[in-house]
Amino acid sequence: MTMSSNKDVRATLRGSLEQQLDLVVPQARSRAAKRKAFLMVSTGPSAGMVFPVTQRSLLVGRSQDAEVQINEQAISHQHARLEQTEQGIVLRDLGSTNGTYVNGELVEEAVLLNGGDNIRMGSTTFTFVTREGPSPKSTVRLQALDPGQLKRRAEPDGAQVMPASQHTGSISLTDAVRKVRTCWGYARRYWQLLAVGAGFGLLMALLQVWLRPPPGSAWFELSLVPAHPAGNEEAPQAFVSAESTFRSLPLIKQTLQDLGAQSVSDSVASDIQSNLTFEPIAYNSKVYHGEYQDSSAELALRFLNQHVHVYIESELDKLLTVLKADAAFDRAQEQKAYERVARARSELIAFTEQHPDAVPKDAKLPNAMQVRLPADASPERIEESMVAASHALRRAYLQIQSKKAQPYLQKAAQAEDKIAEAHARGLGDQHPDVRAQRSLQAAMRSKANAILAAEPSAAEQELDPQIQGLKAELAELEARLSQLPGGSTRSVKAALAGDTGTSTEVLASRPAQSLAQLSLQYAELSREYENAKSQHEALLKKREATDRQLERERTSAAARYDIITPPTAAKASLFSTALKRSLLGLCIGLGLAVLAAMCLELRRLLIARGHIPG
Repeated sequence: MTMSSNKDVRATLRGSLEQQLDLVVPQARSRAAKRKAFLMVSTGPSAGMVFPVTQRSLLVGRSQDAEVQINEQAISHQHARLEQTEQGIVLRDLGSTNGTYVNGELVEEAVLLNGGDNIRMGSTTFTFVTREGPSPKSTVRLQALDPGQLKRRAEPDGAQVMPASQHTGSISLTDAVRKVRTCWGYARRYWQLLAVGAGFGLLMALLQVWLRPPPGSAWFELSLVPAHPAGNEEAPQAFVSAESTFRSLPLIKQTLQDLGAQSVSDSVASDIQSNLTFEPIAYNSKVYHGEYQDSSAELALRFLNQHVHVYIESELDKLLTVLKADAAFDRAQEQKAYERVARARSELIAFTEQHPDAVPKDAKLPNAMQVRLPADASPERIEESMVAASHALRRAYLQIQSKKAQPYLQKAAQAEDKIAEAHARGLGDQHPDVRAQRSLQAAMRSKANAILAAEPSAAEQELDPQIQGLKAELAELEARLSQLPGGSTRSVKAALAGDTGTSTEVLASRPAQSLAQLSLQYAELSREYENAKSQHEALLKKREATDRQLERERTSAAARYDIITPPTAAKASLFSTALKRSLLGLCIGLGLAVLAAMCLELRRLLIARGHIPG
């Protein structure tokens, strides 16, 4: 019952199709027996038209030369071709843009048509009608373009038998060739898009190499040897914080300041920290590898050289904190003792110069300070020397201050030039521009005069050896003058201030002292000098011993930080960087082009199936 009913349904379907065909082309009844097949347009702009398949080859498309001409934008000029073969009528797609579908399946190469098949091109649907035999339920897909190899394999129920490769899950050579040809077809279709994407990626990579060349770097290797014996279990933990200490922000800031940076922010130090590495070359290894990257290898090498030095010095300071404190204390005590010796010596020398009769003949005098005047110089000669030294000191001050006043003097000279230029243009002294320049000139000169009249700062005076020498000479002369009867610095100040008159104030003369009193005073001064000298010599020996101990400990501690390979510059290869970036840019460009091609292919399929308008 079932089989007979299926045959009736097929006969009915076939009969209805033939009746439609006879109604559409009644004028062809006399020749109907000769025609084996027809293409009937079911849907689309040309719905209702019938095209007989009488020739050996029929072209389907929008071209004027096509035997089956369909005027639709989604159909190519040469879209497909129908060919009569020994096995039957074969439909071939001619590389159309939107593809050809038979019973909903895309035609890749060629398809053997059967009666009742639906053929869709764009939004136009054809029904393939034949007068021979019942219409099969499926269409056999051909595996080759050779019509002599077209085969149909169907089971009794009409279902298509799949190739063996699809049953077993393996890929045959024919399937592989078909896939390769399909991919090649896509590549031929979108080769321009792929070329543009690859070229764009390559161009961007080369542009990046030109704008951002590869950074330079420097590296070094440092061996950190623990102070513990080799068998001590605590030895591996001796430098557990070496990496964090080497990459610490305070240490980086100190390095930048030593290199001349005025102010270093945390963000700048953090950027350097991210490009700085310091880690052991292996687990529990004593050898550490450090590397730093910068815009150039020279900058990286300069920073790394200084940073390694700062790191080792900071670590040595931590180890030698106690010894350094002892050495600093001894140095301070020795300096104070030296000042006491110098003061006692100056007092003793001044006393011997003032009272030579009170000095014993066999007395050993300390080394006298070098002075320009003899010991028996009169107060007037000393005052003259003080005035000359004061003028020399003033000239030394002016040399320092003139450098500070030079910018203001230059601005005053520029203002003078502008005033002369204004006069040359016919502007009078009351003109606003001239008055403004004169005001600026006066202000700059006033500022320069104020700077020249002032004394340099204490730091500047300490750094100038000439000023220090003149000050010492003035102090010595002033001390000698104050020790002389009737000696005073008032006349010196008056001479420096431009007062040529004599002082009206008369100082009382000092009372005369006996020779015995002077001898006792000399003995006291000599004893104070000898005591100060002995204390200074003892403190000096102690300071020298502390310094030697500090140096020994420092040398021993520095041996724990053995620089195996000093900081070495490592310049990046421009060719290898350009090659790597070019390959990366090429892959990115091709990936974007493939993505764009997939979008275009999806759009083409949607247009072909009528989901979106063409």
